Amino acid sequence: MKKFLVLLIITTMLLSSALGFAEPSPWALNEIERARAENLVPEDLLSNYQDNITREEFCEITVKLYESISSEAIKLESKNPFTDTSNPEVIKAYNLGIVSGIGEGKFAPNNTITREEIAVMFFRTIKLLNPKLESNNFKLGFNDGDFISSWAKEAVSYMGNKKIINGIGNNNFGPKGTATREQAMALTLRIFTFYNTDLKLIEEKVVIKEEKDKEKLSSVAIGKLSDSLVLIYVETINGEFVTGSGFFYEKGKLATNYHVIENAVDIVLEYEDGSFYSDKVIITGYSQEYDLATLSIKDTTTKALPLGDSDIIEKGENIYVIGSPRGLKNSLTNGIISGIRSTDIQISAGINPGNSGGALLNEYGQVIGVIYAKYEESENLGFAIPINLLKTLDKKLNLSIKEFFAETSVTPQAPTNVKAVYNGEDGFYISWDNVGADYYVAYVSSNGADYFELIDGDGNNMWYWDYDYSINNYGYIPGDIVEYAVVSVIDGNYSEWSYSMPVSMPITPKTPKTPKAPTNVKAIYDGGDGFNISWDNVGADYYVVYVSQNGSEYIELLDSYGYNMWNWEYGYSINNYGYNPGDTVEYAVAAVIDGNYSDYSYSKPAKYWR
Repeated sequence: MKKFLVLLIITTMLLSSALGFAEPSPWALNEIERARAENLVPEDLLSNYQDNITREEFCEITVKLYESISSEAIKLESKNPFTDTSNPEVIKAYNLGIVSGIGEGKFAPNNTITREEIAVMFFRTIKLLNPKLESNNFKLGFNDGDFISSWAKEAVSYMGNKKIINGIGNNNFGPKGTATREQAMALTLRIFTFYNTDLKLIEEKVVIKEEKDKEKLSSVAIGKLSDSLVLIYVETINGEFVTGSGFFYEKGKLATNYHVIENAVDIVLEYEDGSFYSDKVIITGYSQEYDLATLSIKDTTTKALPLGDSDIIEKGENIYVIGSPRGLKNSLTNGIISGIRSTDIQISAGINPGNSGGALLNEYGQVIGVIYAKYEESENLGFAIPINLLKTLDKKLNLSIKEFFAETSVTPQAPTNVKAVYNGEDGFYISWDNVGADYYVAYVSSNGADYFELIDGDGNNMWYWDYDYSINNYGYIPGDIVEYAVVSVIDGNYSEWSYSMPVSMPITPKTPKTPKAPTNVKAIYDGGDGFNISWDNVGADYYVVYVSQNGSEYIELLDSYGYNMWNWEYGYSINNYGYNPGDTVEYAVAAVIDGNYSDYSYSKPAKYWR
């Protein structure tokens, strides 16, 4: 299965080309030289590399590829069926069933080959090399499927549904597109290299089987493999924290479930010895369909688990599971394989939430599956993803956690509880509940008119959530009725709109109210390097506080966020520190209601006595 997946992934590199040039493009130099060294390319094609390749030329390359992989020299065994070409390589391809003519004894050798023709020729070559290949009745998933010729739909649908050929963008296949000579040569070399690699995989399967015949591990020995697993902590975009499991399949490379890291904004790993990894995490591969994800980290010292072969497992085989159910790090359970299906392995071992991404092991300590689910109300009914699906996963991505979220995230959550409150002057304070967006965009409708975007004084439309209110929108007259809408934005994705209730400007403006000044302002040395400031509450919206040090002018006190709005608290409201022995300070406090300030109330001088 794996060799066909990689083969068809490579097929997606075929693109249309412009006019040809004599020398190869820089990107193709190395691959063309290697293809030439492997005798995969006819000598007469080693020029004009940017020319679109013809049907006849592609036959020559395909036959050479087939002969190299199969180690079989194709002989001419029939008469030439075509009247417009006598090229022996075309006749060989015809005899093999890789190509057919265009009708009436014609082949059209000089016509440029199309993407759908390339897909068909390689698909037929694959079936020749593996006669047991079943293409099945896959759904043709490309948007331009109606433009794909009927004779090509089986090949294209097979590639598309195997998630091997991804088209040319916007889920289009581009069946009538073309390819250049150098693209065809690079493709041929990569297929040839893959088949050589695949032969090694076959040998590895033999070695795995031989190893299985040698020695089974005890349950204690299986438990010691926990050093190669981690407990995964994930913080999600909504501020939730979830846990899962993961295992090293190569040094520095981990496997887990897609759903474990879905919507992640931060990922931390805990090892068997209790140490943590909180450095850079790269997502190298993922599949929502198969619920798999692979990660790359800087730790290249932790030993990886050996991977088994899920194609040779048997029902009734003893198995082990290592994972972190409900945060219980690297727990070991055992059972048997209860059932085998193409996309999951049913097991009787006990698993629970948190086991997701853990390792399903055979008796030889080899990973044969990735734990992903159980029936919630059933015992001994768990499921794992076959490890061979992980082997075929594309692991060549290089996504940061943020990039992964942007690529996989759905529409952001819409803001909730949008409110507009009269600000006491000529406008309204707009507030909403924070939903963890990068920023928010707000719109206003005045007196039933269309909504338009609110921008700040610098012309920006990005608003950030703040306590109390996020926007002060003003400039209205008595009687105006306004409504607001707010959307959240994450990585450029907009949520649905959330609306406020209509609000109106009072016909008679609100009479300004002069607040009562605070009473009993005190400053008491805190025993360290500062003072606790207190006053009696007079029911203000908030308070503003000033300090004079050693007889200097009063300056406004700000909190660690740069705000000057202080709330009254029991005991004391502010701890103001950072003074030196001998310093004398005095404080002044004003109450604020609807933006109106009271008179100032002053403390007695207080001195740092240490």
